[in-house]
Amino acid sequence: MITDWQIQSFSRQSAHTGKAFEPGDTVICLLIEDLKEGISRVDVLESEVEAFQINQGEIIGRWVRTIKDPGQDKTDKNEELQTTEELFISLAQSKSETDTESTEDSNALLYLLALFLERKRVLKSKRGSRADKILFTHVKTKEDYAIKSVSITPELMIRIQDSVGMLVA
Repeated sequence: MITDWQIQSFSRQSAHTGKAFEPGDTVICLLIEDLKEGISRVDVLESEVEAFQINQGEIIGRWVRTIKDPGQDKTDKNEELQTTEELFISLAQSKSETDTESTEDSNALLYLLALFLERKRVLKSKRGSRADKILFTHVKTKEDYAIKSVSITPELMIRIQDSVGMLVA
């Protein structure tokens, strides 16, 4: 399997017909692996996906996306980030209060939320503090959260995929 892949941005039109995406359209995003071309991303309208033919390779991943109004998209992303931030803080505080034996799934969810928020510059990590935990500092409040470092496996992702769904919008 080819592991080198340059991330392609979302298309503005269907790969099947070339029709421009409009707000409200449901788009199927497909990852296609071809031994010669590597991995590529193709975006197709939901109504066209059955008729879409892949010339070479095979589909190795797919997800659904709904096109939003451009003005609404920025507001929605800010609201989603705030909601994710609130969820992280709530989970992290409740874990620190009751952390006798957390499940692997809840630890993984909290760890993924922390990584997501670090990427969005809401949290800042202080790595190397402890072998099994990473210290994250909330940028606005300067509050520290010690989050258990988790090895994310495909099996673990399958178990928590519904909870993580909001992170991959």
